[in-house]
Amino acid sequence: MTPLDVELLRAWLRTEPGNCAAALPRLSADERLPFLEQIELDEIARVMAHAPVWWLAAVIAETPELMWADAVERLGLNPNVVHTLRAVPTGLRESLLARTKPRQRARLNRALAVAKDRVGGILDEQIRVCHADEPAAAVADRVARNPSDDAWIYVTDANDRYVGQFTLPALLHAPGEQRVGEIADVQRPRVATTLLLEDALRLANWRGHDSLPATDETGRFAGVLRLGTLVRTLRIEDESRPDTRPFDLVGSVLTLWVRLLVSILSRAGRAQ
Repeated sequence: MTPLDVELLRAWLRTEPGNCAAALPRLSADERLPFLEQIELDEIARVMAHAPVWWLAAVIAETPELMWADAVERLGLNPNVVHTLRAVPTGLRESLLARTKPRQRARLNRALAVAKDRVGGILDEQIRVCHADEPAAAVADRVARNPSDDAWIYVTDANDRYVGQFTLPALLHAPGEQRVGEIADVQRPRVATTLLLEDALRLANWRGHDSLPATDETGRFAGVLRLGTLVRTLRIEDESRPDTRPFDLVGSVLTLWVRLLVSILSRAGRAQ
């Protein structure tokens, strides 16, 4: 793999992390190592968040000297990370966890203790949560300092029970001194963390939602179950062998650049 190949692959990873990570298993061992040795922490985190679990387990074991533990710390309870930690050898898993912060490590250990066929093992905790009695201005300031791809802000009561959720625009339009519990919110059906994944997929609630709040055995808000994550998780066992189709790295990246160029030219044409 030439330096140009590595840079093209890194550019693809930054632009389309899901598509790029899905294609990484098609790299040969001689191509994989030069790429992994030159990527930075943010890029390793993207790989861990998107690449197939079976491939990550093998690659982490082969290259334990890379910044895998730092990526685990950065991603927190990303579902793909939890599944990867389950798949790697016990000693390696303990080594990776030992370098995370105590609170993060405790949360990861709780997730790993949940049976892998249960909802609690794949929850997304990279979300924004506030208590109902907090002023809107304080929550808005915290949200601004912690950007997220999730459009929702989740509200809990004094006992950490799910109250509802509202969007960022609703928060920004609220008076700064108003309690967030008074902002008009949306309530979604809850799903139990102990529910089997197969049973969760059959829930009728998915007809109107792409994510559902999850509660633990005591009723506390535990995180968010996303339909996309649920579907991908149930397919993990089927993706146990690499895709053997030919992989043309340069061709794939050039296709991406062509699409970007067409998009830019189209916008420029509309602007004239």
